[in-house]
Amino acid sequence: MNRSIPILVAICSVLGSGTSFSEDTVESAKLHIAAQLAKVHAFTAEFSTTIDMQNRKGRGMTTEEKGTIAYMKKDGRTFFRMESDSTTIKKSAKKEDKNMSVHSVFCYDGEHLYLEMKEGGQVLVIRSKPSKEELLPYLRIINSKALFDLPGELALSDGETIDGEETYVLTRTYGATKGKTDPGIRVYLSKKTGMTVKHEAFDKKGNTFSSRKYTNIKTNISFPGNAFDYTPPPGAEIIEEEE
Repeated sequence: MNRSIPILVAICSVLGSGTSFSEDTVESAKLHIAAQLAKVHAFTAEFSTTIDMQNRKGRGMTTEEKGTIAYMKKDGRTFFRMESDSTTIKKSAKKEDKNMSVHSVFCYDGEHLYLEMKEGGQVLVIRSKPSKEELLPYLRIINSKALFDLPGELALSDGETIDGEETYVLTRTYGATKGKTDPGIRVYLSKKTGMTVKHEAFDKKGNTFSSRKYTNIKTNISFPGNAFDYTPPPGAEIIEEEE
């Protein structure tokens, strides 16, 4: 089993693309988003992810993922749980297509992050004690205001209505920083809650290669006291990650 954190989190910590300005400015939208996010202390949501990294000859990798996320902030501490099922197809010119299905659980109990991956009959659990910065890729949905501080020039426009939410679209074009190879970023932010409802990453030709959409978002709900407790399944291999 691959013991690295799944590519979904790594890629989905990068977002997507280009637009024009609306009556709102980037700065006024940032203030509005921050004010709306400050009202959200808990939520649940469903999400779906599509990643397509095939070349023109159809070689490469595609991934489809569906999952749920629950989040709570209480007494200055953050708690969350993500659970998903993903299927990745790797295509090669010389080998048969390889399918890999993985069930993943990410659970943060306010101190430790547990990453559980189940592939076939194997279950692996990695326990770590991450910093706030290391938690950000898991919580893009609620850390929308950080997007306004991305390097490179950002553009803002009114976006489409997604799952009943009117949105801003925040865009950073491809190669916007010194590296010149940064993926383009297109992020749809709910005007009502400030939360991210969709984000996309695109290449220098404008082709979207990664997209995640959040739906059925319910905010400021109550959770039972043990909602973010984690217990490894019987027989799991447990690895303690060094701090």
